Amino acid sequence: MEAVARARDVDEIDLPPLYEAVDPDALDRFVTPEADGADVRVRFSYAGRDIVVSPGTVEVRPAGSEPGR
Repeated sequence: MEAVARARDVDEIDLPPLYEAVDPDALDRFVTPEADGADVRVRFSYAGRDIVVSPGTVEVRPAGSEPGR
């Protein structure tokens, strides 16, 4: 949520609960520090942004944008 808040220039408290977009516990199980180097990516939409989470990385993009843009 911190990365999304920064991208939207809002306070985290102003964002909807993360669990409305993705199961945070499941996300933690898939994207762990132990998985670093593994080709694991979880993509979902949250608060008007496209989110891609992989071990050690959180990418926040405008909704509907192409990867790498």
